[in-house]
Amino acid sequence: MNNYALNKRSGLSLIEMVTVVLIIGILSAVAVPKIYDSIDAYRLKQAAETIAGDLQYARQQAISRSQSITVSFDIVNESYTISDISDRNHPDQAYVVSLTDSACPADIVSVSSTPTTAITFNQYGIPSSEATVTLDVNGAQKTVIVHASSGRISIP
Repeated sequence: MNNYALNKRSGLSLIEMVTVVLIIGILSAVAVPKIYDSIDAYRLKQAAETIAGDLQYARQQAISRSQSITVSFDIVNESYTISDISDRNHPDQAYVVSLTDSACPADIVSVSSTPTTAITFNQYGIPSSEATVTLDVNGAQKTVIVHASSGRISIP
């Protein structure tokens, strides 16, 4: 056998290994912040869709029961309550949603409706006034709008 063939080893040199580690580190430094931004955007979208869905549910209940239904927001505790409706999973309890305890936590920044932080749908599903609910997740904000003329709920 050739002596050269016995001494030849295959593998990576230290310089090649350090180069690969540096490239992985640089790519990670660029990708990780974008992943966190995507997670925050997803949480914000889900929180807005949860509120919009519950507002639509309250509106539908007001129409089907032919009675006023109020959604009251508690900005301090980051939650809201739907009056005269029981929790879907616990019929003996009030319908209360806490955004801090949900799968997609978000902060309720403001609720602008006249005159309080509550939105009341009459028996025809029309709200007492135009209302906006503003949510925040790590500085990004999204708004849920309840249109006064139609009762339609949208997320711009």
